[in-house]
Amino acid sequence: MLKATSVIRKFLSTIKPGEHFSSAQILTATTTIRLRNTVDVALARMVKSGRIERIGHGIFVIAGSQTTASVSSEITHKKSTKTNKAIIKAPSKDSESDQQNRQNVFYTSGCSSRFLFQGKYIYLKHISPRKLQLASTAVGAIALSLWQRGKDASDTNEIAKTIAKLSRGELIEFIALAPSMPNWLSKRAKEAAGPKWQKIERDLYSKRLIQ
Repeated sequence: MLKATSVIRKFLSTIKPGEHFSSAQILTATTTIRLRNTVDVALARMVKSGRIERIGHGIFVIAGSQTTASVSSEITHKKSTKTNKAIIKAPSKDSESDQQNRQNVFYTSGCSSRFLFQGKYIYLKHISPRKLQLASTAVGAIALSLWQRGKDASDTNEIAKTIAKLSRGELIEFIALAPSMPNWLSKRAKEAAGPKWQKIERDLYSKRLIQ
């Protein structure tokens, strides 16, 4: 039977330079190793020897091959695959403070947590399924931003200004997402949009795109 280190080296020869990998991937790719702990110990030794780098909990890269593009997104994608919990990048225009907006913030259906990467924290923030659904699209993120600002900040006038910037197609998508919005937001948005909302809503009902 091959040693764990040999199996890992063989696995590393199959991935692209800079591509991140996890111990779970190694276990999936081989039938010669059964125990997760065996792989973890071997990976720890390879990190210590400088062969690979640990860039997050359970996430690694070949030493010296890491690229900076979309690093945090790839890490969280690996984590979402590993935990079977949805993880979505938080919209750039969010109701968080300016300080927090500068952080790497991701929304998750799992528990809130954080992990250190390249000297900075990446934050996983739990939100409800409805909010997570909105965060998954650009137009939904606009609705989510209004929701998170709260009733006081997102009055009818503010919502009207936001809706006025949407194209026809974006407005249709916005209205289709109304069931995912809180009642106060959908009511104010309907008032802000005026007759256009009712017409589009009827069309969506007829096409069964909204319930």
